Amino acid sequence: MNHYTSYLKTTLACAALSLAPALLSALTVQSGSDGSDGALIVSADTILMLPEDGVFNYTSVLVESEATLRFGKNAANTPVYILSTGDITIEGGIDVSGQDTFGREGGQGGPGGWDGGMQRTSSSKGGDGKGPGGGRYYEILSDIGGSYATYGRNHIYTAPDPDIILNELYGSPILVPLLGGSGGSGSANSSSTSASGGGGGGGAILLASDTQITVNGFLNASGGRSLDRSTDTFPSLNSGSGGAIRLLAPIVTGTSGTLNANGGFFGYGDGFIRIDSGFSDLENYFGVVTYGRNTTIFPENQPELRLVTVAGNAIPDTSNAEVNVNLPPTGQAEQPVTVRASNFNSLVNVRIVLVPTIGTRTESEHTIDNRFEPVTEQTFNVTFPLDQLVDVYVFTSQTVR
Repeated sequence: MNHYTSYLKTTLACAALSLAPALLSALTVQSGSDGSDGALIVSADTILMLPEDGVFNYTSVLVESEATLRFGKNAANTPVYILSTGDITIEGGIDVSGQDTFGREGGQGGPGGWDGGMQRTSSSKGGDGKGPGGGRYYEILSDIGGSYATYGRNHIYTAPDPDIILNELYGSPILVPLLGGSGGSGSANSSSTSASGGGGGGGAILLASDTQITVNGFLNASGGRSLDRSTDTFPSLNSGSGGAIRLLAPIVTGTSGTLNANGGFFGYGDGFIRIDSGFSDLENYFGVVTYGRNTTIFPENQPELRLVTVAGNAIPDTSNAEVNVNLPPTGQAEQPVTVRASNFNSLVNVRIVLVPTIGTRTESEHTIDNRFEPVTEQTFNVTFPLDQLVDVYVFTSQTVR
């Protein structure tokens, strides 16, 4: 099944993010919830299937102590949006973490996040982690974790070497757009009894309340880990990166709550946490944390890139899933890829990325002139590997202010 992915890497000047939360004044929030899903009470471990757009509209939310709420991903792999006209209270937990992996297959990403890469075998190479910061597969460097707000962990380097591109940082600390974490690379160890595929990237979740958010339990968007099967432990060098957590309410509080968006290898590949409120006294964070007073949830006229067609196939106009292409061994390697740029109002530097199931990704750089029309589409010829399942992404590292 063909899916669709695009993501926008942004760098924004946000001096207000460094303000201590106690200094922020009152804030009026309209979550946008229409209340159509009623009141949610989670009293036991529960998995909710995400609607097509990933948005729940509640009047109030209560996750009781000892209960954990998880989500089944939708076809578009959107983040989770929990909107409420009343209080959101988390006494137990909400978990959108990436999956740990125990075998050759990479772990699945959480909702809005990306999967880990395949482990090497004696007869074939391993694969890159999926997503914008997916761990690159290298037989010499071996296990490489996914990156997001910070770089993932690996055997030799903790940041990119001048001669070897490990993976990239991406996203914005204001979490607009809201993106999940990226998968770790498959292990370069071909042992069938020890190494594993890469851990899945942490998912992305936004909680917005018109009144108050209270976290006395946990919100978890951590990256998945990779099992060393010979020792039955998680060394997790090729873990997924942490995802994203955003809380928006006039008051965000809790006496013992924890927000966790760290990478599967603790301290590397961290994701983002953002709290927008008039007052917040939460203290227990694992990830890159920012504060602010941005009440926008679904911004209009934001700069955006989308894949329109790939190798002659139209791509549904949905968000954050993946386009999968598998050309026959006797097919034409050079294929057209049409990209749509919206609301940049400038020349846009575009990078088209191909991530095969086995082996390392390839990238090609292009330019779209979006100066004169709100929406501009352009087609580029891209060389694909044959007889290989390939995920296709499009992104820009261009600064947007």
